[in-house]
Amino acid sequence: MLYLLLTPTKLTTINNGEMNEYNIGYGLGPGLTLLNMAIAGSANSSFLYEMDTYDLYNLIIPDGETAYGLIGLSNYSFSPLTMEIK
Repeated sequence: MLYLLLTPTKLTTINNGEMNEYNIGYGLGPGLTLLNMAIAGSANSSFLYEMDTYDLYNLIIPDGETAYGLIGLSNYSFSPLTMEIK
């Protein structure tokens, strides 16, 4: 959202002694903001898909098998991860 600070940006050109100003900030600021939000939204949905697809929570792994995946932790404090072999 900080890209919106670019909204008052002007482009000044000098051609044959004549100075012209163009307000490019009205497209630049909001355009970069929307592009950034779209890319972030796409990355977040891709990450959510990977978390759903490769989730190892409550997965039972048969003997002699190997499992690769992700474990999501929703706790912000430090607590050690414990595993149990049955």
